[in-house]
Amino acid sequence: MHAVYGESPFSACSFCSVRNLKKFCDLLMPACNYCSPDGAVVGAVTWMPNDAGIVREMEMCLPPRGMVSWFNKTSANDIKSVAMQMAHNAIVASRKSH
Repeated sequence: MHAVYGESPFSACSFCSVRNLKKFCDLLMPACNYCSPDGAVVGAVTWMPNDAGIVREMEMCLPPRGMVSWFNKTSANDIKSVAMQMAHNAIVASRKSH
């Protein structure tokens, strides 16, 4: 998975590949509307798989086994920490490209 910066000040859930996967959505959601602790980095992201070919399967609630396994084996706090860092990186990268 990777975070994709969105132009909207709010995350665009309708564009997110985990929107129909409640368990994953709930774990990643705190990072969707990201604000760094110092307030210097603020923005919204959506979540997309690294393999674009599996988006349709994910939208039909069929995530790949590797993804399910990672979510099941990783603590919620670790998932949220990773998601926050990914959101931060995506927003910073989008600023640099403009």
